[in-house]
Amino acid sequence: MRAEYYHYCVRILAELEEGEELVTRGSKEPKGNLKVTVPAAFGRLHIAPLVPEFLKHYRAIKLTLHLTDSIVDIIDQGYDMAVRIGELKDSNLVAKSIGLDRRVVVATPSYLARYGEPRSPKELVDHNALLFVGKDHWRFTGPHGDEVSVKVSGNLDTNNCDALREAIHADLGLALRPLWDVWQDLRDGRLVRLLPAYIPPAYPINAVYPSRRLMPKKTRVFIEYLLQRFGSTPYWDHLDR
Repeated sequence: MRAEYYHYCVRILAELEEGEELVTRGSKEPKGNLKVTVPAAFGRLHIAPLVPEFLKHYRAIKLTLHLTDSIVDIIDQGYDMAVRIGELKDSNLVAKSIGLDRRVVVATPSYLARYGEPRSPKELVDHNALLFVGKDHWRFTGPHGDEVSVKVSGNLDTNNCDALREAIHADLGLALRPLWDVWQDLRDGRLVRLLPAYIPPAYPINAVYPSRRLMPKKTRVFIEYLLQRFGSTPYWDHLDR
């Protein structure tokens, strides 16, 4: 009964917000509290640096930016929108693409000088693989469209991108990482991309928001701002073109 009442209140608040938006949509300036949740590492690297400029431009918006790797129910917890990496499963949300999460296998030049560079996915089993949240099956599409899957192993498994990056730079092993996480290290030569002819699966990066008849202006301008700053091909993808 309490759960039903809670969902009823959430729905009523959303309808009130839509009503206020309808009345004030002729107003030029977006305003109000904007609650956004984003993945921790992606948010720190690519969302948080954009916030100051956004808030300077939209001074009537108060932004709550929540960085977490937990999947937040944005409707139940009162968020206006989220950034999600991966396939969208919640049919109550609308998705707007803001980029692509492409993966690359990387290691430091000094690690490769000591242990050699793998020339095919099967050679990855001879290396110390640094894992993210236990993902030890690495999949690739080969140069002729063939699918390859390799079970790797190593002495570090973590759920924290920063801890994994530290281990990579300490020459502990190689890792499968999002291009958005390592693009600067690749550009500056601190890391080397391995197996460029073998492509790991890519995943969508979406701005998602509740399905409503009328999107609040504060949400719309934030999504438009992200689209403008990331462009049709986000800057972290330019390195690999």
